[in-house]
Amino acid sequence: MIEKSDAIIIKSRKFRESSKLLTLYTKEYGKLNMIAKGSRSKNNKFGGSLELLNHISVIFYYYPQKEFHYISQVSTNDFFHSIHNDIKKTMIALSIAEIINNTVHTNDKNESLFNLILDIYKSLENSSDDYIKYLVYFQIYFSKIMGYSPNFKSCIICNQKIDENYKNDSVYLNFENGSVLCETCKNKVVIPLKNCSPKIPLIIDKLENTYVNNLPGMQIPYNVINETFSIYHKYLKNHLLGMKDLKSLDLYFNIT
Repeated sequence: MIEKSDAIIIKSRKFRESSKLLTLYTKEYGKLNMIAKGSRSKNNKFGGSLELLNHISVIFYYYPQKEFHYISQVSTNDFFHSIHNDIKKTMIALSIAEIINNTVHTNDKNESLFNLILDIYKSLENSSDDYIKYLVYFQIYFSKIMGYSPNFKSCIICNQKIDENYKNDSVYLNFENGSVLCETCKNKVVIPLKNCSPKIPLIIDKLENTYVNNLPGMQIPYNVINETFSIYHKYLKNHLLGMKDLKSLDLYFNIT
């Protein structure tokens, strides 16, 4: 049957001599694999609509029991020119796409996830620096949507809040259950813990209470946001099947 949906192109590869095999995250159906016949041929009917990371409206032949669907028509909603023209922005956007492609099942609709990706891309499009915070923002809200959100706001044993009044230099994270322990309580458990700055829970809390369109004006120290990314990445690797180190991010750090 013929269907229509908004979508974001999260993966693209060559298919046979003149076509593309695309992975789209759609608003109506979640992640889908689609074939665009003839899309690599000269003067093809799709033009530049099927570029990686584009936000599109797509009409396609949908086969519920099959792995691949066939694109009929496409129109571009947003090309994200600034993202495509900035290698650092591109790597951040591709890292988000990579996480979705590696961890999310096909045909699993989640409109909140679609809106999260789109909102972050729109905000990243208008940003001028400090792009890694967009990836951290995605990690935080992605974990909420997937039902694996950690609680790093207060010690799991004594309930001491990790806020501006916390007096010690370190907190201790438990990646297995997504919790935090204070300096006093860290010796009460025998499981491995990750020592980190108490600034990390504060930054996570700040990002959790920030609208995505306010991210361009938010200033976060480079070392703090990088450590926050690493912590969330390790946490997600512990909880999400398919979560891997991000190939797209290797280039980002090499050119930063």
